[in-house]
Order: sequence, then structure tokens, then C-alpha cells
Amino acid sequence: MNRVAILWNPVNQSAQLYLDQAKSAARTLGIQLQVLEVRQPANFERAFTAMSRERAGALLVIEDGMFILQRTRIVVLPRRRTCRRCTP
Repeated sequence: MNRVAILWNPVNQSAQLYLDQAKSAARTLGIQLQVLEVRQPANFERAFTAMSRERAGALLVIEDGMFILQRTRIVVLPRRRTCRRCTP
């Protein structure tokens, strides 16, 4: 796996720290990151379409209250687009 999509909400101030850590780890491991910004539930469809188009091999979800409320959607949408390894 050489590409990992990251779902994050920039409205959540603590999410930036986790995103920075993920970027650092990806550089160390030689993994390409695809950062997908989701500020509201209406953005999920666009984010997962982009993830599918770029053929992400996995999905990392940075913790956020909205993502917890939308967890079923986060699991179902990527599976419809054949993401090989997706974990909420």
C-alpha cells in the first residue's frame, strides 16, 4: 500500500496536530497521503469520490464529533467504492 487517504475536519482545532503527525509518519514510511477535508456531512460524497479516483489503499479517520455521528456513513461509502482496507 502506497497511498492512504486521511479524513479530517479542519474546524476541529486538535485535528491539525493529528494530521501533522500522520504526515510525518507517512514521510518516514514513504507513503503518499491524500488529505480529504470534510467540514460538514454534505462533504462526504465528494471526499469519497476523490479517494476512489486516487485509488487510496486505506483510510485513516482523524477523530471528530461529526465523524462519530456519521460513522455508519464513513464505513458504507468507501465500501461502495471498493476501498480495500477501510477502518473508522
